[in-house]
Amino acid sequence: MNDILSCYATFENRIPKGCVPINRDVGGNIVCLNLNTEKYGAIFLWDHDIELNFDKDEMGIQDLYYIASSFNEFLNMIKEYNPEEDDLDGYEVEEVWIDPDFLKELKDNE
Repeated sequence: MNDILSCYATFENRIPKGCVPINRDVGGNIVCLNLNTEKYGAIFLWDHDIELNFDKDEMGIQDLYYIASSFNEFLNMIKEYNPEEDDLDGYEVEEVWIDPDFLKELKDNE
C-alpha cells in the first residue's frame, strides 16, 4: 500500500477512471492525479466517506474535491504542520468513537 502500483490496484475500481492515487491522508482519503482529458494533470481528493453514495464506475472527476491545477502547484501548497501555530479556539469535539478491539489492545499492552 506504500507504493503507487499497489495503491492503484487497491483503489482502481473505487476512484474515477483516469485517476492515479499519489498520496493518502491520515483519514484514509486518497489524493489523485487526474489523467483524463478534462482538467488533465490536476490534483483531486477522493473522500472515502462519499464512496457509498455511488454505484461502481458511477463516480466521476466532478465528484472529487479539487485541490490544485498541477502537481507542481500541489507540491508548493505542502507545508510542515506545526500544531502550536494552529488556532483551534472555538472548535469542539462533538463525538468520539473508539474501536473496541483497539481499546482492548491498548489495555492488553499496559
